[in-house]
Amino acid sequence: METFTIEQIEAIAAAIPERYKCLVLVAAYGGLRWSELIGLRRMDVKGARITVAGQLMKLDKEWHREDPKTAAGRRTIVLPASVAAELEAHLAEFTGPRPSSLVFTSTFGNPIAQSFRRNIWYPACYAAGMGEQVIRNHRPAFVNMPRFHDLRHTSVALAINAGAHPKAIQQRLGHASIAITMDRYGHLMAGMDAELAGDLDDLRSAK
Repeated sequence: METFTIEQIEAIAAAIPERYKCLVLVAAYGGLRWSELIGLRRMDVKGARITVAGQLMKLDKEWHREDPKTAAGRRTIVLPASVAAELEAHLAEFTGPRPSSLVFTSTFGNPIAQSFRRNIWYPACYAAGMGEQVIRNHRPAFVNMPRFHDLRHTSVALAINAGAHPKAIQQRLGHASIAITMDRYGHLMAGMDAELAGDLDDLRSAK
């Protein structure tokens, strides 16, 4: 599990084509899964509030809309105001007018395919100073690159640093139980206990 710094997030967002900038920001600051991101529709966005009502999956070369993985996966998250402003501009420039129009699409207006990682994500990360570029079979290739999914892990790290309660993080991620959240991210929360002890000391000394 890797996480990005805010500086790295912003560097990737600056390096990636403008059409995909907001995809990176919503992933990093909202914590949505890839399938949830590419399945977002205009009707799912109300200002800073995003309703995760489904996900887009490609099965047997056909795109299918499916329900969230669990009942907890159907949720509403609130984006930071600065990211919501970026999303509003994105909707105006890149999203179709119908309520069912996908928020994030390829340059041809289609759902974003897995080739996005190789053709767009890796070059943007490399331009932002991450990973390496090598020559394989006489062609350039990227190695040691961060995963797009690490933006979801990053959203958890940022929430913890902001003082979010683990239950709030669980709900934001759409986990079915707090046990799942703690199993995956408990190591990131280890420092919270030391902070709690310090806060309790402050309360005691204030008496």
